[in-house]
Amino acid sequence: MPYVRVQDLRHTHATLMIAQNEPMKVNCRKLVHSKISTTMATYGHLLPNMQHDASNHLDQTIFGVDN
Repeated sequence: MPYVRVQDLRHTHATLMIAQNEPMKVNCRKLVHSKISTTMATYGHLLPNMQHDASNHLDQTIFGVDN
């Protein structure tokens, strides 16, 4: 079994929660961050892809078009 740091597991857990569209407030509490801004500063780089996906879903719903 490969060596995995606890911090790596924590980051993976947070990333999977974001990928599953869990609210950032829930993620913040699970990670025991005192502020959402801490969670956003650490994991916010994952959100642009989610925003693109959300736009595509909306286009599909309204126009029946995939981008």
